[in-house]
Amino acid sequence: MTGTVNDFLAILPMRGGSERIPKKNLLDLAGKPLYSWILDTVLSIDGAHVVVDTDDDEIAEHVSVRYSDVQIVRRPSHLGEGTTPMNEVLLNTLKNTPAYSTVLQVHATNPFVSRKTLESAVETVVTSDECDSAFSVTRLQARLWTKDIEAVNHD
Repeated sequence: MTGTVNDFLAILPMRGGSERIPKKNLLDLAGKPLYSWILDTVLSIDGAHVVVDTDDDEIAEHVSVRYSDVQIVRRPSHLGEGTTPMNEVLLNTLKNTPAYSTVLQVHATNPFVSRKTLESAVETVVTSDECDSAFSVTRLQARLWTKDIEAVNHD
């Protein structure tokens, strides 16, 4: 980064109860657990203070062994449901970490987000007079239908 960002908090929330793919955050992807890809990327950014928020003992232990410099925030069980709004999870994490003026949230299920992309997002938010948040999207070029097979974005 160009030096305009001093320190920021990076939060990686990882729930243990994945419904579609059990223990997905710990599954091997090309020789590393899925979560390690994004965690390694974030840890490579100067000024990143990384926190893993989890409700799962196995995830907490795994991260603690592999990443001794990463803070673990234990999520209360009532915030571990798949229907829990992420804002509630993040508020709990923020209550249990030192205060930072800039917060980056990443996901284990986005293992190939680049350091450059994350640095650019943080820098944009910190230096902009026009925005106080940013998020990434992926262009979807596909035809979409409703459950009743009605066209959503085409004739």
